[in-house]
Amino acid sequence: DKAVTKYNSQNWSYAAFLYRAKLLQYLARTIYGAPQPENMSESVQGEYDEFMEKFGKQVEDKAIKDLTIALKDAEAKGAVNQWVTELRKAINQYKPKEYPLLKDEKRLLLDPSGTLPEPDKELR
Repeated sequence: DKAVTKYNSQNWSYAAFLYRAKLLQYLARTIYGAPQPENMSESVQGEYDEFMEKFGKQVEDKAIKDLTIALKDAEAKGAVNQWVTELRKAINQYKPKEYPLLKDEKRLLLDPSGTLPEPDKELR
């Protein structure tokens, strides 16, 4: 985390946290959706599924932690920029009560066109 915040630039720091979290989310989705190896007994299949679920959750929890750290930092510093908006939208998917969307952010979810970064498209 210190390596990301050393830039002393709110844009770079928050963008890096957001993209790192998006990569972790993508990895978690990949783990959750990984096909089971063939020719596995039912008992081993259960263990495999449990392991993959736990592993995916660990990765996803790291993404949530990164988003939370970055957003708390932004709130403490009073930072307002497009990356903070994207951080809030991303963490809101996991913790909507703790991190509600602001009025403008709700509007952007309904009409996402514009100049805001689109990390999901850039991951592919």
